[in-house]
Amino acid sequence: MRTKKNQAKETWIKTKLELARLLKISRTTLDTFITLEGFPSKRADGAWPLEKIRSFTAKRLGRDEEARSLKLQRLRLQVERSDRELEAEAGKYVAREALFDLVANYKRETLKIVRAFGMDSDAKARILAGIDAIDAEAFLKELTA
Repeated sequence: MRTKKNQAKETWIKTKLELARLLKISRTTLDTFITLEGFPSKRADGAWPLEKIRSFTAKRLGRDEEARSLKLQRLRLQVERSDRELEAEAGKYVAREALFDLVANYKRETLKIVRAFGMDSDAKARILAGIDAIDAEAFLKELTA
């Protein structure tokens, strides 16, 4: 509960124009704030509580700033995604699914070749573990020579 001493310290502003000037916002922005839920109400004589309104607008502007920041981040991500799609269409990048298909086909064909030579499981494991494509190709050429 507020005491008379606390109420006496509170600054009350008589006009909206003066209130807007002290808050460093336009009168139309102040009118927009007044329509929002939770905005501090004025006294019976029409005076506005400056500190309460300053606190309310600071919180609200902070939320609006955060919302703007999130929207900007979302737009940047959308632009980045569109850039990647355009680059993929231009042939700069291979689509992820196409790359997975390529690797799966490579593994399948390698296993067919290894099976064709009748190697046991241990030999297959040695061949397929840790060998890059160039070394695997050289190894397969040695087998066929």
